[in-house]
Amino acid sequence: MRNIYLGLGSNIGNKKAHLERALERITKFLTVLRVSSLYETAPVGNLDQDWFLNAVIEVDAEQSPRELMDVLLGLESDMGRHRGVLGGPRTIDIDILFFHSKIIEREDLQIPHPRLWERRFVLEPLMELCPKFVHPVLKITVTDMTRQLGTRQEIRRL
Repeated sequence: MRNIYLGLGSNIGNKKAHLERALERITKFLTVLRVSSLYETAPVGNLDQDWFLNAVIEVDAEQSPRELMDVLLGLESDMGRHRGVLGGPRTIDIDILFFHSKIIEREDLQIPHPRLWERRFVLEPLMELCPKFVHPVLKITVTDMTRQLGTRQEIRRL
């Protein structure tokens, strides 16, 4: 099933190697269909940390959204992710951005990702993969979300 998009990010150590390792691990349980370019991005929220490397991937999955989230959380943990500081530095961060057009609002799982519309580090890579995809809650395309956000956040395509 297409239209499952995951956001990947890292801002500790060898960021590119962390993203490559995460992608390699993801291919063991998901079919990776497409991978965006890498983007170097300024941190959002907690600004006292290194810049991030970010990318978005489109995958095909047999898992339910909850099962997929559990697998991704396990992968993050295996790669040394510590969740001590909200919005703090991380070796790897993997978020489910969209899971088809599903809307899930639970305490432990929110799809679409609740803040993706305000994050250029997600929207710019999504623009490469699915500019016409319609956000199931906001009812606007990725292109429109990107346009509305403007240039408030620093980002460089690598």
